[in-house]
Amino acid sequence: MPQIAALLIVVAGFALMLQLRRIAVSLFIVALSVLVLPALLEPLIEPAVEGAFKAGRDLLDRAPWWAIAGVGAIGSLLLLQAVLALVFGRRVADTTVGTLLAAGIQLALRTLIIGPFRLLVALARSLL
Repeated sequence: MPQIAALLIVVAGFALMLQLRRIAVSLFIVALSVLVLPALLEPLIEPAVEGAFKAGRDLLDRAPWWAIAGVGAIGSLLLLQAVLALVFGRRVADTTVGTLLAAGIQLALRTLIIGPFRLLVALARSLL
């Protein structure tokens, strides 16, 4: 564990002892980000460090598909939010993007949790 994450967790613990919950939660989120983000962003940063910008498409060729899909999805949502905020206002844009994200998370959870059971039911019905 990097020393900065440990320090942030200790400071967040002190903030909790002093009943500063918002600061403590923020520090825990930053500490978690310090631990998790390097692992998630390494596939995108590593090709650049190794000189992947020599050829324009080399970064896209070397990066994993899930990293490219994630960056594309986040970029699309940010662009949608900016356009909606420009046309309809900030609150409408925030509500729309929040609803889309909630629907996406709900779809992913349904697929991961209920999907295997549906496959088992279909398999059982085909055997009967």
